[in-house]
Amino acid sequence: MDWLVILVVGLAIFFGFFVQTVIGFAASVIAIPIILSVCKLQDTVAIMAILLFIFSFVLVLKNHRDMDKSILLELGIGIPVGIIVGVLVLKNANPVMLKKGLGIFIILYASYSLNRQRTIKLLGKLGLVFGFVGGIFSGLYTTGGPVYVTYITNKLSKTSNLRATIIGVMGISNFLRLPILVANNLISIYCIKVTILVLPLFILSIYLGHKVCPKINEKLFKNIVLAVLLISGAILIIK
Repeated sequence: MDWLVILVVGLAIFFGFFVQTVIGFAASVIAIPIILSVCKLQDTVAIMAILLFIFSFVLVLKNHRDMDKSILLELGIGIPVGIIVGVLVLKNANPVMLKKGLGIFIILYASYSLNRQRTIKLLGKLGLVFGFVGGIFSGLYTTGGPVYVTYITNKLSKTSNLRATIIGVMGISNFLRLPILVANNLISIYCIKVTILVLPLFILSIYLGHKVCPKINEKLFKNIVLAVLLISGAILIIK
């Protein structure tokens, strides 16, 4: 086992899951570009899928009371189909333009929301579409979060409901993705070993994130989410 790989993956996991614990998403968009410097794409997706499964199991149990069930249903219908499509593309293709197009859309939405601080009514009718598209990117890169969050921030404003609903939708995606990856032989023994070795940093990131989260006020929280969306979109375009 190459310990430089473990160090790089561990630090990426720590920073990514610290942010995800605070705002409910973004572990993948932060960690994946770093992990890709030392791992193949399929191995990177597998490692993130395992850790996101564990993360969601813990966080969904803790936050389920504050989740908006109607939004979970709207997005949840399209997510399974999208994940299946995404995993098949991951296994058989290289969808660079699809990723860049998503990045452009996310940047446009986040920029509009930061400047205007109001919702876009059209998005309120497109939950199924956002679930499907988010599912595709969840299957491809474990980066469906920005798609789901674009829709959820357009529907909710209260911090506790917003964060909990993001966690809930990410949970649906994470619980579905891992068995689909296993069924397609994309989880290797190597990925499992790396995941076990970085677990201490993963646990520490969740612990510290929980300490920070209650100290963030509602307006700041939403601005942080939108700022992370902007960064996410830029990463999708560049990488």
